[in-house]
Amino acid sequence: MKELQRNVQDHDKIEKQIKECIHWIQERVEQANCKGALVGLSGGIDSAVVANLLVRAFPENSLGVILPIDSGKEDADHARIVANKCKIKNVEIDLSMEKNSIFSKTREV
Repeated sequence: MKELQRNVQDHDKIEKQIKECIHWIQERVEQANCKGALVGLSGGIDSAVVANLLVRAFPENSLGVILPIDSGKEDADHARIVANKCKIKNVEIDLSMEKNSIFSKTREV
């Protein structure tokens, strides 16, 4: 029984921290005179956490942006999985050509 009580207390503590993060995000977005937020989705844990917080902070005004740049297919796949799981609207823009163009121009200098 004590184990169950401790688990409930831990869950409540974590949920309180999540709500504080969401409130902090909402305040910062409001201070910036914006209506929502976006996150670059890499498929990693950091962007997954932020995506989930944004969806809770702005259910209708959050966007995940997947920007593969000569990266492995697995990275974009993971980012899509994150977007689908947390139900964040998302867009994918492959910037490989732009990166190559920038690199070729800087090599000329």
